[in-house]
Amino acid sequence: MVYAADRSTLRRVGAVNWSRRELSLEVPVAEPSRWEPVRVQLQGLLGFLSGDMWTLAFQKVSAPEEQTRGNRFAGAKRVVLLSGGADSAVGALLSRHDLGDAQHVLVSHVGLTNLAPVQRDIAKRIGLLIDGPVQFHQQIHFSRYVTQYEGTRFPDETSTRTRSFLFLAVGLAIASMEELPLWIPENGFASLNLPLTADQRGSLSTRTTHPLFLERLAALASAAGAHAQIENPLAGMTKSPYLNYSLSCSSSSVDFFMV
Repeated sequence: MVYAADRSTLRRVGAVNWSRRELSLEVPVAEPSRWEPVRVQLQGLLGFLSGDMWTLAFQKVSAPEEQTRGNRFAGAKRVVLLSGGADSAVGALLSRHDLGDAQHVLVSHVGLTNLAPVQRDIAKRIGLLIDGPVQFHQQIHFSRYVTQYEGTRFPDETSTRTRSFLFLAVGLAIASMEELPLWIPENGFASLNLPLTADQRGSLSTRTTHPLFLERLAALASAAGAHAQIENPLAGMTKSPYLNYSLSCSSSSVDFFMV
């Protein structure tokens, strides 16, 4: 709901400057009493992520019946978010090298359909570069329709600073099945949200993996009784050191990173 609201509410000023939006959501949950104690903190955390003012109200609803087909990820030791970028690709490679004969689950969010084959190709190449068990790769397509139910076209806000909130929620949902650690790999320099160029400020800059955001999100989820073991394995590295380290994992990985 956060991601959909973010995508559908235009900022009044574009480029590196933007207005602070006021966004209100009524969130259906099975147990509001779990979430109400952390509501104010969660609103503040979303504001830190997107730069907006968020108001959340939790509404009690009956939990939907879910069809379960068993846990095909049973036996995995880790969940790794794989967006299709260089950082997540390196994180997935290091995870496979680190686990040896154990399995991990690669989780991808597909919003733009042209990313789907890129993500699949990266997962395939990692499996070829480092010997090991069959990798699990779960791609989850999530986006809203172009038009509303009555036919009105949705506005399309392209800054989408809350995408990481959705991405982490998807990863934690899968990680919670076996109470596994969730890796969200991104180099530590980028995580600190420093503007690398004049065009990477304001709404074009993201706090996706900012240490404060990840720490507070995990604390809030844990306080509500949800599984939230979140780790950034590249937090202490810049791009150059982790690329050098990843190249030592496999002599044939050079071609992988030059694609």
